[in-house]
Amino acid sequence: MSVLVGKAKRIMPRDMLALSIMCLAAVACMLSVNLFFSSARSSPRSLYLSSLETTHQQHERSHFLQATYCQEFFPLASHGGSTYPIAKLAVDKLGERISRKPLPFRGMYVIGGGKDIVSDIIMGNGAFEVDEVQMYLKLLEQAETEGIADPLFLDVGSNIGMHTLGVAAFGYRVFAVDAMRHNAHLLRSSLCLNPSLRVTFFNKALGSKASKCILVAHQRNIGNGKLECDPNVINEFMKSPDRTYQELMYVQDLDIARLDSLLLSDVYVMKMDVEGFEEHVLNGMTNLLRNHAIHYMAMEVNSDVQSEDARQKLLWTVRKLGFVCTTNYQFQPPYFPVAQQVKDVVIPPNSWNIFCVDERRAHAAETGATVGSLGPNPAIRPFLDELDKAFSA
Repeated sequence: MSVLVGKAKRIMPRDMLALSIMCLAAVACMLSVNLFFSSARSSPRSLYLSSLETTHQQHERSHFLQATYCQEFFPLASHGGSTYPIAKLAVDKLGERISRKPLPFRGMYVIGGGKDIVSDIIMGNGAFEVDEVQMYLKLLEQAETEGIADPLFLDVGSNIGMHTLGVAAFGYRVFAVDAMRHNAHLLRSSLCLNPSLRVTFFNKALGSKASKCILVAHQRNIGNGKLECDPNVINEFMKSPDRTYQELMYVQDLDIARLDSLLLSDVYVMKMDVEGFEEHVLNGMTNLLRNHAIHYMAMEVNSDVQSEDARQKLLWTVRKLGFVCTTNYQFQPPYFPVAQQVKDVVIPPNSWNIFCVDERRAHAAETGATVGSLGPNPAIRPFLDELDKAFSA
């Protein structure tokens, strides 16, 4: 206290005026935040979960966790994030392309300072992969015409939340999963900005079985993490004084969870971007597919993090799980050859997306049959049993 008093004696009048203005601004900011989250209509509808929760009491606790987060950590300036209202224009633009009207949307948080590619694109263009988000929205609209009430969008590898927020802004339920802690801060803070959105979020890494790995990212793309579970690679990071290795930096250590330990529900559209870990995620959702249906699935195939053999194996796994795939982002044929080993598929040597459809939907489209709510696909059960046997602890 005496130190503060000693400094105060040396403050000039003009400094005192500036200090008073800063204090008033800080108080006003605190009051506005408290007012925003104390109104009855601003109670967050989003959930922050750490495990599969089913009881009403557990869901109430999850609502409370997100509400508390909003009160204690919003706004996010101290975490290095910044709100970028131009993302609101992206939602408005999407609203012009589809019939459903968006909910009130106040923007989102991004990573500043040129350290993250997705954030830089959003800041420069106002959005990221708008065409894909638009297609997801149109598919969800289609689900409603098929009699599917409240269809679910699953975003695995949600990053800072452009796809999650873009879909949720139109009133749809979203289940989002991302392993990176700073991405979690950004997305949860964006949900504080937009308390009417229905997003269930897990800050988890997904794989085929419970294990311990580390998360690494390129130094110029810190929002895009890659899982490393190889003990030799992990050792290279741990023995490095600054925790860097081959232009990558160590981000965090984490535990791997199976998707079907977090979600047991029908999914209408699933988007997955986990930097080469896609097959591991698929291997960890056998119980989900044994009891539920996924109608559409989009995923990234990236030669920077996957060998050609790994990409071919991924396509083979997807096919055995009952999906046919195309590079057409509207999920339309022609689909890749239905050869058991999909050896005829030529994969370009760069990063690209594949768009997959439940084979029963594709067959119905060819024959002109109507498609409603799909149950689990019995034809894939033998393969699911093989996967369970291979990845059982």
